[in-house]
Amino acid sequence: MPPKKKSKISIPDDAQWCLDNSRQLTFRKFIEKFDYGQCTQFIGSVTDQRLQSLRAKASCVDTDHKADTTSFRLDLTTSSSNGTTDDFWFFRGKNMTRMFKDYQTIVHGLIDKHTTLPVESYINELAALTHILVLNKHQHSSIAMRVFSVELLDELTASLSSESMNYSLEFDDSYYMTLTKTITNLSMSNTTREQAIVELTVMSADMDYGPRRLIRGITNFESELWSTYFDPLLSCLLCDPDRLVHLRWTNAIPIEGGKSRPDAVIAKKQQLEYEGSIGHGEVKVGQGNASKYLLCMDTLRLAIFNKNAIDVNKLDGSLAFQIHGFNITFFVSRLVSHGIYAFFEIAYLRFPQSLDDLPSFITLKNIKLLLGINDVVWRLCKKSNDPVVITGRYKETLASLEKLIDTSKDRARSCAMRYGSS
Repeated sequence: MPPKKKSKISIPDDAQWCLDNSRQLTFRKFIEKFDYGQCTQFIGSVTDQRLQSLRAKASCVDTDHKADTTSFRLDLTTSSSNGTTDDFWFFRGKNMTRMFKDYQTIVHGLIDKHTTLPVESYINELAALTHILVLNKHQHSSIAMRVFSVELLDELTASLSSESMNYSLEFDDSYYMTLTKTITNLSMSNTTREQAIVELTVMSADMDYGPRRLIRGITNFESELWSTYFDPLLSCLLCDPDRLVHLRWTNAIPIEGGKSRPDAVIAKKQQLEYEGSIGHGEVKVGQGNASKYLLCMDTLRLAIFNKNAIDVNKLDGSLAFQIHGFNITFFVSRLVSHGIYAFFEIAYLRFPQSLDDLPSFITLKNIKLLLGINDVVWRLCKKSNDPVVITGRYKETLASLEKLIDTSKDRARSCAMRYGSS
């Protein structure tokens, strides 16, 4: 008996068209080619699959605030502002744009059910509502870890940090030996402050810009450490009046607007007026008096201040620092894709409490971190050479975010963020 002939497989017209145009295929071209009814069915099937996936992820949320997935508002608009898919953000082959929208959808579900969220446990989620993706190594929320995975978040954090900050800036060995010897002699009272300042000032005269500003900050430490702590060094690392950039300790609403007031602003000055912010700072000096609630609110405000500075001033990046006692954390904000503002840690240090602690602070690791921070200010925190990209990726800051934050305070609440010994 002769073998049966295999029946010819019939490929639907729309599928065949997709195969024939696979190299230039976009969802928009598919819509233009075929009728709207087919597209509606397609969207419906995709929506069902996405909701099933989101319900599975949301079911893993901690029991205190389980998301009600029946009230999810799924946003299927994943194209860029010009209606194309060119602005999707991919990392390690993962569509970060789609995953971030999933993340926002889950947070919307939590808000729909609970109205407000405690900032201590949900600082990352509250930031996501205003289009900010908080990324700090080993400091991810449980929801974010289930949406993105721990490995992906850690890799993304490391990638953004290394791309934004140069951790390998060199500091001459002979200069470092002179610096440590001078500081050690000063702490042991083998030399006077005046002699130490003169010695380091003379040494810095032949240095490049970054190391020279760092040494000037350290000499300020020697003369002012007892009274002002952070300002002597920060005023040299984060600003330079000769370059029209100033560090202002002011309790005023930023030029970019909003209701909150940062403790410090890094701003550019033209003539007699400040024209725009490139960075911000928040301070809680009394380490034992700052609750997790206040510290988380400071971090969230910094992320929003930075976002607004990028939006208004069309910056490539914006710097933030948060002081808690003698601990200081530096962050950078960048508009990485349409509607996604990454806010990530680039350095964490503990400042000396007295001259006796200064030798242990002047380590090669800390020197490299401080040089890298100074480099970020001048290389990244500036007006973009392509402001059209910033404008095209812009998403409005959520003005009502404060109303979504639970005002109750509880030290027992878990918190993904690190705040020194808090």
